Amino acid sequence: MTKRGLLFLGALLASTSLLTTTGCGDENTGGNGGSGGSGAAGGMGGSGGGAGGMGGSGGGAAAVDCDKYCTDIAADCTGEFQQYADKASCMGTCAGLPDTGKDADAVGNTMQCRIYHASVAATDPALHCPHAGPSGDSTCGSLCQAFCSLAVEACPTQWPQEGECMESCMAWTAAGMKYNATNFTAGNTTECRLYHLTVAATDATQAATHCPHTIAMSDTCQ
Repeated sequence: MTKRGLLFLGALLASTSLLTTTGCGDENTGGNGGSGGSGAAGGMGGSGGGAGGMGGSGGGAAAVDCDKYCTDIAADCTGEFQQYADKASCMGTCAGLPDTGKDADAVGNTMQCRIYHASVAATDPALHCPHAGPSGDSTCGSLCQAFCSLAVEACPTQWPQEGECMESCMAWTAAGMKYNATNFTAGNTTECRLYHLTVAATDATQAATHCPHTIAMSDTCQ
């Protein structure tokens, strides 16, 4: 081979080596960049999930102690302020009414509201006993709210739907007096139906007897 041929071959080999080196450098740079992007995205996704979990752990309803409630209301709401026929009907009513409130709630159709008023009933029975009782006395729920929220639990055969119960209840006559467990065992009033509903909440035997007394065509509350 001539000297010119050798020089040409050397230049060609040098050019090929330069192109190969440059191509490898581009591939390494691209690969590193892709890995870095994937790692960052994964980390941010994990942080978002963690924050969502903490948000879901907010406060819920306060615990309901039916035994203490029934003990308090029996001790402090007596005579004309008596709210239940006996402890068994109180316990059944407590188990059936909504328990979605917070500790020391003073208003709302919940057991937490009734528990609060029962806890202070000794200071003013005339004020707090009706609030603590099953009717709610327009403080711990309206009369019909209280009746119907308990009715679907204690007497589901007679009252399968709360909405239908509310329609019926609104058409009944309320006595216009503070509710108690001694004045409303008979008579065509909402309070009479509520009294028999609280007794029905005691157990299945009482429900069989008293749930029929809670309906619009009651043979007792007429």
